Amino acid sequence: MKVFIDNNLWDYFAKHNIDLEEYFPKADFQLCVTKHCRYEVLQMPERCEAIKNYAKRAIGSFVEEDSYFGYLDSSIPDEYQRMSGYGVGRYISSEEQELRKNLVERFATQSKRKQNQILFKQEADIEIASRSALFPIVTFDTKKKGPIYFAYSNDYKVIYLDVGEANSRTVREFMCSLVKQLYVYKQT
Repeated sequence: MKVFIDNNLWDYFAKHNIDLEEYFPKADFQLCVTKHCRYEVLQMPERCEAIKNYAKRAIGSFVEEDSYFGYLDSSIPDEYQRMSGYGVGRYISSEEQELRKNLVERFATQSKRKQNQILFKQEADIEIASRSALFPIVTFDTKKKGPIYFAYSNDYKVIYLDVGEANSRTVREFMCSLVKQLYVYKQT
């Protein structure tokens, strides 16, 4: 089962040095991030170097990058293109396209939090939320107005994790609870 992890999970995974393969065996799970998540990792501040290194290692080995097939956007530098070309990107499903279109209309903006950032506000959340039309996505985001909450509120496949719960349980208990939630989607 393909599962998308939000950028905010790297903090927890790195802090506890989680062996992802222990909890998400390849026979059962295919952990994925969007291309946008990789850009979020690249723009992490220096104080997050350990998290950044953990994420880069995971994305380079166990976690796969998922991108939609599309055309180059001439307003974006080549190294930060959002879509992928032949042999790399996959075709977006009609369900993902419909949700993505709705999310873009509601939440897309051309502004950035800081000018030196790669992504626009809400851009990464729109992309991961669009995947929830077909695949479960996992996030530590708070349930606030935005693309992920919109997908959750409209019964797409979103699993919200609670930081307080994560900190009050053992790593094993918390990770096993997450995997159990994912198996619900595997049954459908």
